[in-house]
Order: sequence, then C-alpha cells, then structure tokens
Amino acid sequence: MLNQLSSLGTLLGGAPGFFKPRVPPPSPFTPEAPDSLSYYDVAPLKATLERLVNFDLINRGITCLSIGR
Repeated sequence: MLNQLSSLGTLLGGAPGFFKPRVPPPSPFTPEAPDSLSYYDVAPLKATLERLVNFDLINRGITCLSIGR
C-alpha cells in the first residue's frame, strides 16, 4: 500500500530534478508546440543533466560514452 501511495504521489507531483506535471494537462484537440503536448515537463531533467554532465568533454570525442536502459 505504501508503494502504491508513493507511486501516486510521483504521478501527481512529479519527481524533483526529473519531471513535473503540466497544469493544466494538454488537450488532444488543441494544436500546440510539440514540446508542450506531453503530460509532464522534463525541463528539470535538462537542467539536472546540464549541471552534472560535462557535454564539452563528451563532444570532443576523448571520452567513450555508453548509455543503457
């Protein structure tokens, strides 16, 4: 029960540093910018990655970057 409540909290409130819900949620019938059609805004994730990842080092090709899921 505690896990389900925690999941509901994340669903409704987002995850700090990763995503937050769009309020109000997008309407499927209103033409909007493609980046605003999702239910969640991932701008906090972009800011977190920019703070933690050295993209200049990665783009120079000196470092091998492997990403898995």
